[in-house]
Amino acid sequence: MPSSISLVCPHTHDPLRLQGEALVTHDGKMRYPVVDGIPNCMHPPRLGADDKRWSKFYDLFAPFYAWSERTLGGLVTGLDIVQVRREMMRLIPAGRGETILEVSPGPGIYQPDLAAKVGGEGCIWALDISRGMLKQCRKACAQQTPAPQLVQGNAAYLPFEDGCFDGLFHFGGVNLFSEPDRALLEFARVVKRGGWVAYGDEQFSLEWRQRTDLRAKILRRGNPGFLREPPAIPASLDSVARHQVQGGLCYLNVCRVAA
Repeated sequence: MPSSISLVCPHTHDPLRLQGEALVTHDGKMRYPVVDGIPNCMHPPRLGADDKRWSKFYDLFAPFYAWSERTLGGLVTGLDIVQVRREMMRLIPAGRGETILEVSPGPGIYQPDLAAKVGGEGCIWALDISRGMLKQCRKACAQQTPAPQLVQGNAAYLPFEDGCFDGLFHFGGVNLFSEPDRALLEFARVVKRGGWVAYGDEQFSLEWRQRTDLRAKILRRGNPGFLREPPAIPASLDSVARHQVQGGLCYLNVCRVAA
């Protein structure tokens, strides 16, 4: 179904209107290009070091990400990646007819599950810092109903009005954001009061932290994110249910936006 959500300036939150091949504020001071049908609402213009590094990496890695995670990821972890993903998505409280946002969809790995939850009468927006990933997401979801409406942007400066979504899903990135605390505040800001926010990332469970086998050593060396602590949960998110997912390699927090 068509979305009633309009994009706003991620810096001032002023409404944006289409002018030629760009979205501009009414005073014309802020201008965001629309490239190949995808609005670029990036802010700030000069990204933080972590955001800049990872956006470049994922632009290059985007065509190989899904295959790499499914094959190499399964080989290294010993897990059935498709199965553990499916188990995690059962925890996402999206409902039919909802309008939801996925932050950092990557190549669209979780999009089919989200689309099944909201149904044809629902609506999905998808925002990623990597244009390469958004192109892969668009390709993977070309026949999906509802198809995601794509936006390039920074999770810490979302180009959406306050309380415009029923829910928000993010998995696999927040620990490495340049401004993770600000991103979580933004997650809560754009979801209506009482709506849901589900987010998570890599983090070893206690069992994995104690393991000394080859798999654990490879994961520690290959990705220090497994040993990072997640950002603090802001007061604007409550009713937090914390889950260990992906075979104990990751966490998922399912929250409600505080009233």
